[in-house]
Amino acid sequence: MRKLIRIVSKLKSKVWLSGLIVLATAIVRINAQINNAGSSGIALSAIGGEDGTSAAVPNPISAPTTRPSAISTVNLAALVEALLRRGLLAPSEIDAIRVAAPDAEVQLLVQALSRKGFLNSADLSATSAATPPVPAATPASSAAPAPPPKPQAAPVPQPELAELKPPSASVIPAIVPVRVLAFDAPHPGGLTGLKVGPVTFTPYGFIKATGEQDTSSPNGDDFPIPAGLMLLPGSNTGPSADPEFHMKSRQSRIGVNLEWPSISKRVVLTGRFEADFEGNFNESDNADVTSIRNPNLRLRLAYVRLDFLATEKTSLFFVGGQDWTLFGSKALPNLLDTTWNAADYGASYNRSPQFRFGVIQKLGLSSRNFKLSPEFALMMPSSGQVEKLTFCTLAGVDCPPAVSPSAGFLSQVGEAERQGADSDRPELAAGLTLEFQLDAAPAVAPAQIFWTAFDGRRSSIVPNTSEDLIGDEYPAALVAGTALGKGFTASSTMYGNQIAAQLPTRWFTLVLSGYRGADLRQVLAGQLTTNYTDTTHLFPIPLVNANGGSPAPFFLGTGVDNVAGTLSGFSLLGCNMNPVTGTCPSSDVVVAPEHGVRAYGGFVEVGLPLSRWYNANPKGYNAGWQFYLHAGKDQLVHRDAAMQLGLLDGAGPNQLGQGLGIPMIDSAFVGATLYYRINQWCTFGIEPTHYSSRAVPELAKFWTIAAIPSRIWQDQRVEFGPVFTF
Repeated sequence: MRKLIRIVSKLKSKVWLSGLIVLATAIVRINAQINNAGSSGIALSAIGGEDGTSAAVPNPISAPTTRPSAISTVNLAALVEALLRRGLLAPSEIDAIRVAAPDAEVQLLVQALSRKGFLNSADLSATSAATPPVPAATPASSAAPAPPPKPQAAPVPQPELAELKPPSASVIPAIVPVRVLAFDAPHPGGLTGLKVGPVTFTPYGFIKATGEQDTSSPNGDDFPIPAGLMLLPGSNTGPSADPEFHMKSRQSRIGVNLEWPSISKRVVLTGRFEADFEGNFNESDNADVTSIRNPNLRLRLAYVRLDFLATEKTSLFFVGGQDWTLFGSKALPNLLDTTWNAADYGASYNRSPQFRFGVIQKLGLSSRNFKLSPEFALMMPSSGQVEKLTFCTLAGVDCPPAVSPSAGFLSQVGEAERQGADSDRPELAAGLTLEFQLDAAPAVAPAQIFWTAFDGRRSSIVPNTSEDLIGDEYPAALVAGTALGKGFTASSTMYGNQIAAQLPTRWFTLVLSGYRGADLRQVLAGQLTTNYTDTTHLFPIPLVNANGGSPAPFFLGTGVDNVAGTLSGFSLLGCNMNPVTGTCPSSDVVVAPEHGVRAYGGFVEVGLPLSRWYNANPKGYNAGWQFYLHAGKDQLVHRDAAMQLGLLDGAGPNQLGQGLGIPMIDSAFVGATLYYRINQWCTFGIEPTHYSSRAVPELAKFWTIAAIPSRIWQDQRVEFGPVFTF
């Protein structure tokens, strides 16, 4: 312990990352040495029970070294298959037994049953079969000599349970990547839990209570949103960078897994319902003052899944309901902060209603257990809009009286709920996953390499009776007799491609993810941007302002689904030629093209199973030390970033050159997370992280932070607290 105290005393506040790993490593190593004193390898001491009592697990060194005789391969395969059908063994355990050497298959089976509590060392001793005694020979009768014995078949060798080594405690698992989308098909009766009639329910979830300290949080959020959501020119944090301290429990989560009765041995019907408390806050007379402590329940997942086991190597599945998106969500960092989870800092994800179809195909007979899974999904069509990011609030202009009070909500309903649906087509998504066993060591999850993509479209409808937010009237007389005389529709595409890998080994787990796409706001990437309108090479058209003011050079078409104007490209009409007389011919009035703002990014994560490194007692108090290093970045293509601000075309998507777009060109984070799992239910975590955002270069020192003009916003953040799972 003196060694530990000396290490702790040397930790400094400016070396969080190195300090955390040194501290955890020292604790694990010292306690592992204590627990393993007098033994070698991963032999268990008699003091390693989870509850502090003696662990009644024999030292493997004292176990017999004689290997059991081999059991019939056919009989063992049939037994394993029966255990799988009854849900007593998981598919991964079955695969490990199948690829094991013949003389190790029985040992792996016994260990698997012991881990699940079906067998223990006392059971093995009680059920050991001693060789039955040979009956004494009957004396030969002098009157009738005994007939010669009939030839008998040689007995089939059977393993003697007394010769089997009692199963040792399972090895400390390697780091398992975050995988929110299931890969392996479930098996009939595989879910254990409560039964209500014929349906099986298994509740799950966690209670998370954390405290957070930010060195800069200008928007007052309890999560690290990019640039602190400082979007206005001259945003000023005052005399300090606006440090804040928060505490929250709204990251807590509840859910239930379900299984319905099988209509066939080849068909499995399961489902999931999940919610958290990350919704809005109550605003009622009895909760106005306490609303910050009363977050609302929010739907996360609600889907059913049907699996069809076509052959031993092929299964088909269908998912219907709200689940994680294929794009982005298949690779996520393992952060303590799950409110934002590095969105717009290199991670991309969301949950959305969908119909998803897929195949899981086992490849060959290799011990690496290769599997390939193509997937295809029809997703809910949607665009992205932040309720508070409206033309009225950011442009500093007067909105129409009927619109101003609810401008943000109308924009939310307009762009997010209408513009995707008005495209009159579903969003399409696809993915291809290759899974294999990279490291064959015990308790190491399989590796996955995958590609995902999506393609969507948004449309904005502008009727011929519209009046834009500046008060300009629709140029109905100018375009009379043309296709634009009835109004118009403006559209843009949303798309993305992601390549990622999750590579677990006994020593570390590496997760890599990279993506590129356009209009990624809906999947929480692309610096909160969506689309822009390109007025390059377009010229003004004559307009009439209903309020008697000066008209804008272009008609800012706020239509039926873009009522209040949004922080995105307005639908515009312009002239595709320079009118010599000042009047644009009606045949040359066109709809300005719209494009999604292009972005790219990704993250890298390394997870280190510290307890496994030092052979800590798997049942001791130091079996749960894990350390993660994370880094990520999300960045806009410079031209698109400038276009959505109106810096390149003179009019811009938020079209008056007033800087109404998103000012950030990129955001990045780097950090570390240390977890200490006391037991299977309780884990403590601490997470120091550095977040930063940069403004588009043309905006120069866009913000004033702590009275200093700056182009860079930074936040040194620490989050800590316990997580109780059930």
